[in-house]
Amino acid sequence: MRLKSPQLSPSLRAATTSPILTFVRWHFLGSFFWIACVVVLQSDTGVPLLLSMAFFCTFPLVLFGAIFFVGLLIYQAVRREKRLQAIRHLSLPLIVLLLCAVVAWLDRTHYGVVVRIKLAEQPLQSLVQSVQRGNTPQLPQQVGLFKVRRTEIRDGVVWIVTNETGFGNETGLVHSPYQEPPYISEDYYGHLIGPWWIWLRSW
Repeated sequence: MRLKSPQLSPSLRAATTSPILTFVRWHFLGSFFWIACVVVLQSDTGVPLLLSMAFFCTFPLVLFGAIFFVGLLIYQAVRREKRLQAIRHLSLPLIVLLLCAVVAWLDRTHYGVVVRIKLAEQPLQSLVQSVQRGNTPQLPQQVGLFKVRRTEIRDGVVWIVTNETGFGNETGLVHSPYQEPPYISEDYYGHLIGPWWIWLRSW
């Protein structure tokens, strides 16, 4: 006589699997909010140290949480445990993984900063021209989508300090239309668009 394996009732099965689907939904909502904040911050030239550490520490929760839920939902689908719900919710952690890849791409290309410059190019150009004429702007002030804290000029090249990232490090933009900006201390430059460069000064 062949014994049949015990089957869970539909109500009991729903009770055992619905918390998982609930966690998937909450992870998606939390991850989407986290990624939205990161994208906004990445469109600036730098992030304050404590905020950068907070996002760096929470990144594994977003990334590995999404990977875990992908595996769990695939396992449920293979085991025929609420297969349709598992497949339907599988899109949520996959979207999170895709958005994590977008965040990594934005961090590498600085495309968010380029977009912000495009939206604020006219007031930034006005600030540069004012500094080049020898004027001293009243700082700090909001210039377009950037908060300008300090400006410097050497040989027609204008440095615009927008953030301090801790340990005396500064970040910002450099307007240098004809050549790569000169290195001062341990500077890092990355070309963005036209005469604009992203800049990190490390002491």
